[in-house]
Amino acid sequence: MNKPTIIAIASGKGGVGKSLITANLAIALAQAGKKTIAIDMDLGGSNLHSYLGLPNKYPGIGDYLVARHGRLEKFLLPTSIPNLQFIPGDGRTPCMADLEFSEKIRLLLAIRWLRADYILLDLSGGTSHHTLDFFALAPTGLMVTSLEYPSIMNFLVFLRNFIFRAYERELKNYPGVPELLKEFRKVPMDKQMNTQMMVERLAQHHPDAGQKAQEICQRYRPKVIYNFCLTPDQLKICQKVDESTQSLLSLWLEHFGCVFEDRSAREASYRSVPLLPHYPDSLFAQRIRSIAHNILNRWDGFSLDSAQQLREEATRFYQSLSSKP
Repeated sequence: MNKPTIIAIASGKGGVGKSLITANLAIALAQAGKKTIAIDMDLGGSNLHSYLGLPNKYPGIGDYLVARHGRLEKFLLPTSIPNLQFIPGDGRTPCMADLEFSEKIRLLLAIRWLRADYILLDLSGGTSHHTLDFFALAPTGLMVTSLEYPSIMNFLVFLRNFIFRAYERELKNYPGVPELLKEFRKVPMDKQMNTQMMVERLAQHHPDAGQKAQEICQRYRPKVIYNFCLTPDQLKICQKVDESTQSLLSLWLEHFGCVFEDRSAREASYRSVPLLPHYPDSLFAQRIRSIAHNILNRWDGFSLDSAQQLREEATRFYQSLSSKP
């Protein structure tokens, strides 16, 4: 089997439907015939099991870390969905939110050795160091945000902290650079020098560090899902998001999908059942299958015009709903 495609799924804040989307993307990929593993990495707030219709009574990531030996594979659980396995978080071993560096490295390596086509990581909401480090497992991670202004701002703050964390992790051995990065961090986001200015300052201090910082920004290409969308017109904000990320962070995003508001999501949550198998024709299920199709067919690609493409695709879908009897 080839190396798995690892998709780390994060959000700038809680309450944007990240775990619900993670669970159902994993189901959709499994239903498409791909061997898939969903892992609850939200240590301190594990709840992915509920969206898969499983009780919170099995050992998982927390137990693996406490044991300090053994293989992560033994914590794989079958689900009611063919091709889909699950590794719980820290439900049976709480207080694992703060990982030691050695524990984090061990876990990262163990995840890479799992045998699957796709591995989906449901990360903690927010910007803790371990969340940022897990998001960096692959050049392409998946962000989930709602279209409300506070959520968009938290999403942008996540990306800012992600770039800073990558700088701190990869430039720490350049003399004087860690101190310079601490100085940059003190500048508020709304008054912050852009990444290109930071790269220039780093290059003045140490030319190799400036070059490395530029390569970091070019390496990562996050993809974004907008949840709780009411109408396609709301996706106009994608253009402004691009302007902010490109001008401030020198970071290019791909607007990868949108999920429209759907009461089926709440009903499935109340019933603690997996949504796609129980509400296969729901609006939510249709949009999730569309995003899963994009993962299967163009996950490693990148579109420079994704904001416009997403809005046009969402508009066609939205208009098709009104034409149905």
